[in-house]
Amino acid sequence: ETIYFTKGRYKVQIDDAVFGCEAGGFVHIPMGARHAFMNVSDQPGECIVTFSPGATDKFFEEFAPVVRDCHPDPAKIAPIFAKYGWELVGPPLSAD
Repeated sequence: ETIYFTKGRYKVQIDDAVFGCEAGGFVHIPMGARHAFMNVSDQPGECIVTFSPGATDKFFEEFAPVVRDCHPDPAKIAPIFAKYGWELVGPPLSAD
């Protein structure tokens, strides 16, 4: 998975490493790595995510409406992760 951040300022976690990434930056996430990211700026963020191999479109068709414009509720999104063979682990990132 590769994420290219086009707008916003992000806090990124890949396994135990936590770091910042500005618009114009990107991260590569190795297969199987635990990861999370959040926009910590006061402006809306945008990113382009590329998966290889693909076939994650159905996951995001279900996931995106549940998390759009809000803080995700783990109880609501965990079943979506499980349906596609992924595990939601936590705790979620905080802006601190």
